[in-house]
Amino acid sequence: LAAAGGGGGAAGRCGEDEAAVRVRWQEAKLQWAGGGAGAAEAVRLARALLEEVAGDGSAELSALRVRLERTYGGWLDELRAERRAAIEETLLHAQSAADALGPRSASKALYEVGAFYERQAAALELDASSAAALAARAQRSRLESDLRRLRRQLVAADAEEAAAGGR
Repeated sequence: LAAAGGGGGAAGRCGEDEAAVRVRWQEAKLQWAGGGAGAAEAVRLARALLEEVAGDGSAELSALRVRLERTYGGWLDELRAERRAAIEETLLHAQSAADALGPRSASKALYEVGAFYERQAAALELDASSAAALAARAQRSRLESDLRRLRRQLVAADAEEAAAGGR
């Protein structure tokens, strides 16, 4: 490409690298759209691309890096492929980097972070209404009742002991 376009040099290589990354990013998105095993492959490709562009400080790749990181975090969340804190860290990093790119990029990153928190809240709400959570709350209520009864018995036993000792 550089030779055909006469670009040559580092600037030509940078453009080639950016084009290659963009093509591979499109391939990852197509894999994701395929679902199933393709989705897992898309996550693997996205992670490899993120690692590849992580050290590149070029302005050309900054916007792509932010979109890649934002989407990668969303994919991880959807697949539950990472722990919550790692996904949150990825999305917050993307939001922080997007702030430097302007309001459009920042708003998209913020939207993805908000969607992540909404999904987390919905999952917690679902967990809280599950049969296991209801059983745990019922058990807690029984234990609290038993504890109150035992405290009353202990107070009564201490009072009897004090009365017997005072005779």
